[in-house]
Amino acid sequence: NVVPEEGIPVRKGPSFSAETTGARLMVGESVVINERVVPAGDKITWLRMKDGDGWLVDVDDQGKELMIAHSLRHRAKSVVRPLKTAPANPEEEIAYNAIIARLFHNDQPPQQQSQQGAGSSHNQSIEELR
Repeated sequence: NVVPEEGIPVRKGPSFSAETTGARLMVGESVVINERVVPAGDKITWLRMKDGDGWLVDVDDQGKELMIAHSLRHRAKSVVRPLKTAPANPEEEIAYNAIIARLFHNDQPPQQQSQQGAGSSHNQSIEELR
């Protein structure tokens, strides 16, 4: 993600002396990076944009942060939740299936709903759920 309000110029190569492309990424914009280049003895990382539009720098020549790695920032905060396993017992499975059936009981073609008197069965189902 781009940090500064004024945005970041896109360059044709991984150097402050490289020409700019004329494009500028603005604050909050995100890009996909497919290559990182750190010149020998430098603290700056040049980032090649995956779409081939050019190069960005992670900090400016005074060391001010210009880009934040989105995936790294959120990786530590993400929580992995396991998928729900099979019900522990048959009664739990029956109760679960009954709730699902009640929620979706009106998912029938319109002509079948009108034949069943959908209004009265709908009100009855709501009362059963309470």
